Amino acid sequence: MTTTKTPTTPDPPETPKKLNTPTDPIAEKPDIPKGYGISTDPTDLLPWRWPDEKLQNAKDFWVVTVRPDGRPHAVPVWGAWVDRTFFWDGGGIKANNLKTNPHVNVHIDAGHGAVVILDGTYDPTATPDAAQFERIRASYGARYEYRPETPGQLYAIRPRTILAWTSFAKDATRWRFDHATP
Repeated sequence: MTTTKTPTTPDPPETPKKLNTPTDPIAEKPDIPKGYGISTDPTDLLPWRWPDEKLQNAKDFWVVTVRPDGRPHAVPVWGAWVDRTFFWDGGGIKANNLKTNPHVNVHIDAGHGAVVILDGTYDPTATPDAAQFERIRASYGARYEYRPETPGQLYAIRPRTILAWTSFAKDATRWRFDHATP
């Protein structure tokens, strides 16, 4: 009996994972003690566009990193929220802290008691491609008299969660991002 080999088709190549483009975040009520009077009504969740626009238009970002001895380090920075990733450039203590602890918080005051807090992780592999770098430069240029010169000088923070509200007890909303972080 002769067996005939069936020609096999090679599997299509895997689509490379695009950096800095997490899937849509999942909105939910944050875990806050009931004593604060947080609304449990799911219709009180903020729409994703609200914190997304606030982050895109913010001029001052407070970045909190963790020193090697565990103490927090908070500093205001210029930055850009592009493709659901926060980018800033510079060095100093905050950059050195990322070498030992990649966890970062980014906070903006959205005005009149409204807040946006990003909890994320530094991604050292997230170097922007040319098109994304131009969007980052444009974001900087729209708010500052400065633009980063090279993609390599940027620090990319990928969000794990974002917490925001316009009225704390009524519409506090947390968004979870479903993507891997280092």
